[in-house]
Amino acid sequence: MIFIKYKVTKRSLSLSLARERERERERERERERERERERERERGERRERERERERERERERERERERGERGERGERERERDREREREREREREISLERALERERERSLSLLSLSSLSLSLSLSLSLSLSLSLSLSLSLSLSLSLSIYIYIYIYIY
Repeated sequence: MIFIKYKVTKRSLSLSLARERERERERERERERERERERERERGERRERERERERERERERERERERGERGERGERERERDREREREREREREISLERALERERERSLSLLSLSSLSLSLSLSLSLSLSLSLSLSLSLSLSLSLSIYIYIYIYIY
């Protein structure tokens, strides 16, 4: 009887562990899909910024053609170069911040997985110790019953 209960308990624990693992895998897949959507959105934003810069350059070239002044052209070109460099620096900072955020998310998910694993192993350990104590209890009560029976039979 205890053996059957132990098998049923063990099987139900195994099933709940498997379900929990599957749920965690699904959550991880959803997080990965979310990260991919974020990357796609970032790519779209970068493309849009690049198109806008190209339009701005084209407008600036048109203005340069209209002015036709060489002295001012050199100064404006240097200013544009400085502006491009500042823009690149801002993009690098944003990229680094996003990379750090993704790394934090990964660390947190690993931490949650390890705590889940620990709690599941603790519950399995408790279940096994409960099962063992029940077995010992049954064994003791069976031994006591046999001694009482022998005692009654002899006297």
